[in-house]
Amino acid sequence: MNKIKSRNVREVVISLDYKKTLNEKLIKFKNYNNIYILYDFNLQNNSFIVFLKKTLKGKYIPIKLKNELTTDFVDNLTNKIKSSRIKPDLLIGVGGGSALDCTKAISVLLTNNKKAENYQGWDLLEKKGVFSIGIPSLSGTGSESSRTCVLLNTKKNLKLGFNSKFTCFDKVFLFPQILSTVPKKLLFITASDAYFHSFELLNGKKRNKYADKLAKKSLILIKKFLKEKNYKNIENLKKLMIASFFAGEAISFSMVGLIHPFSAALSSIFRIPHCLSNCIVFRGLKNYYIKEYKFLFNCFNHQKITIENIIKINNNKIEKLYMSTMQHEKPLKNHLGKNFKKKLNYDIVYNIFKSI
Repeated sequence: MNKIKSRNVREVVISLDYKKTLNEKLIKFKNYNNIYILYDFNLQNNSFIVFLKKTLKGKYIPIKLKNELTTDFVDNLTNKIKSSRIKPDLLIGVGGGSALDCTKAISVLLTNNKKAENYQGWDLLEKKGVFSIGIPSLSGTGSESSRTCVLLNTKKNLKLGFNSKFTCFDKVFLFPQILSTVPKKLLFITASDAYFHSFELLNGKKRNKYADKLAKKSLILIKKFLKEKNYKNIENLKKLMIASFFAGEAISFSMVGLIHPFSAALSSIFRIPHCLSNCIVFRGLKNYYIKEYKFLFNCFNHQKITIENIIKINNNKIEKLYMSTMQHEKPLKNHLGKNFKKKLNYDIVYNIFKSI
């Protein structure tokens, strides 16, 4: 059992033996009266959740999503928890990016009085949330370490996060063992998000030493993982988890670039999961990141992973995709500068989406 230093999360533990670690670390939380565990519905029969239920008493709530995590979903679940007689004094999130983001969002919505859509943006939250612990069952999104929890506002076709110091987990447990049961394609597509975070940051204009250092560390680890034949080896899965954590924290102190705004638009309009959406739009943005594109798709070929063309973009969709993309001014400005609207006009955006 080791610890990772973080500016976002108070305590970060990485362990190859989750049973021993949880028995040691969760014992002090057994005195908490009202523990809520929010976990990905797909993990309900997973050995980790089975063990957790035996180890820790609490209210277990499966997070079952049709597509993307939405503002309506977290508002509804927050209201259900608020209306319960048992108010939580501890939230534990277990799952991929959506389950972790859901936990972080509900943590702060329980202590801040407005609806979720009112907090989509930068530093809009007023109060710290309920004490929260994150345990990722997928690695790549960096939700476990970032300031952001991303939600889709279906009414506005806007995919944007709460971005605040209050959104971070208080504690994070990284257990590489959990990743060993993830299907290969899902594991690699999700892992690629850490790669995107790192190189988008390092190709951007909003740079600083701390974020650069984390992104460079992450890039070394994630590139090794993406090329690895023996990817299920526990030490390789450990590299992936650390890479995801570093990249997630790095973008908290800097900014992503072009891929995430285009990906957010694609997710908003077509309801495509975030990490897959990243890989799809990357095909249209390969001329902006030539060497990074070549590396990732060479790795996918090596791993026999294909990114299918699962959408059909017609002229009616382009207008919505353009408007949704251009709402993400900060990351677009980070890569293209203040005149990003001239460098990324309607025709250019049209051709990018048409080419994917």
